[in-house]
Amino acid sequence: MAGGIGVAVLLARVLPRASLEGWGWRLAFLVTLPLGLVGLYLRLDETPRFRATQRARAVVRRPLAAAVRGYRGRLLIGVALVAALALTFNLFFFYLPSHLVTALAVPLPRALAASLAGLALVAVAAPLLGRLSDRVGRRPLLIGGTLALLVGTLLAFLLVRGAGPLGLPLGYVLVGLPLSCLVIVPPFLAELFPTPVRSTALAITYGVGSALFGGTARSWPPCWCGAPATR
Repeated sequence: MAGGIGVAVLLARVLPRASLEGWGWRLAFLVTLPLGLVGLYLRLDETPRFRATQRARAVVRRPLAAAVRGYRGRLLIGVALVAALALTFNLFFFYLPSHLVTALAVPLPRALAASLAGLALVAVAAPLLGRLSDRVGRRPLLIGGTLALLVGTLLAFLLVRGAGPLGLPLGYVLVGLPLSCLVIVPPFLAELFPTPVRSTALAITYGVGSALFGGTARSWPPCWCGAPATR
């Protein structure tokens, strides 16, 4: 994602706006194509625990029913964490740069550069926080990161809405740092469910959390940011 936005920043500087809006925006998505090869490689073989489950014939025939019936509380926790991650990410790194350009007349390169700065912080901090979570546990970082995200998001909106030369990148930093804690959501959820229902449970949490909250992020900013400003 950081690579895609980095390419978008470069394209915004070298392409005319008409070309960027017409076809140039597609080039940023080409950067993420290698991720498909990574996903294919990961699917070439199952993990030792899944293979052990198959050998023991402990595979659940109706994993959806088993997950909902036996792990309802854990599913709700997973949906809440995925919703916080997806909503914040989509809101700040997809919708808000466009909102800044169209409603506040912020130059597109500056809006994308601020977004890239926030993603760069996530890319640097996430591995360090992931290693820390291996030592102290996932829960303390997830709780602290979620609480910090609640406070940081409100402050970040005020700074970003000001669209100042310092406030704009600082707002993304305030979001990026606590968001770095939430990158451990996938391993936390994987550890939350037993092997026979793990894939199904992860599909439920990510599908529901991303679709209901991350997918509707575009409808949230008007009530947070106020009516679009004009200049």
